[in-house]
Amino acid sequence: ISKKNLFVVPNSIINQWKKIYLEMYPSANLLIVDKRNFTPSKKEETLKKIRDNDYDSILMTYSTFEGIELSPDYYKAKIEKDFADKRIASNNSQTSTKAVKNKANNTKAYAKKLEALGNRDPNKIYFEDLNIDRLFVDESHNFKNVSLETEIRILGVNTQGSRKCNTMMDKVKYIQKNHNGGGVVFATATPITNSIADIFV
Repeated sequence: ISKKNLFVVPNSIINQWKKIYLEMYPSANLLIVDKRNFTPSKKEETLKKIRDNDYDSILMTYSTFEGIELSPDYYKAKIEKDFADKRIASNNSQTSTKAVKNKANNTKAYAKKLEALGNRDPNKIYFEDLNIDRLFVDESHNFKNVSLETEIRILGVNTQGSRKCNTMMDKVKYIQKNHNGGGVVFATATPITNSIADIFV
């Protein structure tokens, strides 16, 4: 079903995951990635291992996963698509609002965002380079705080989101785009905790 599986789990239970995984699949080629092999001096070496080797699974802590970046190319494409979508929405009588029109016409802001991203570093390994084709996220309710674009203001709904959650969303969308909308498994016993935004996310 999948060739290279990445399991992202809370830092505190990675050893528990390792134990259970190896009980289930004792002959699996498993790589464990945590803070010990993801220090600044070891990070690139570890990413090369993931990219170049045929692991059945990579078991990784939240904190190390957050340290893997998507490339500037990904974010440039995302910004350009967002701008194009705003242009379409601004010309649609049902979706066109003053705020949407302002964003669609603010070409300078978009140009500035694109310029700030810079260019892809040829010596750097990005998330896209790892060839992950299945992403599993344990206790995934920890990543619900994504940015929401809405003009409606509801008490308890945070529209800004956090960097950690927005980055997770970007990686999820990257995997899904390359696997016909699939390739991602979110596991949690508490999908909805405190607001209507949880249901939407």
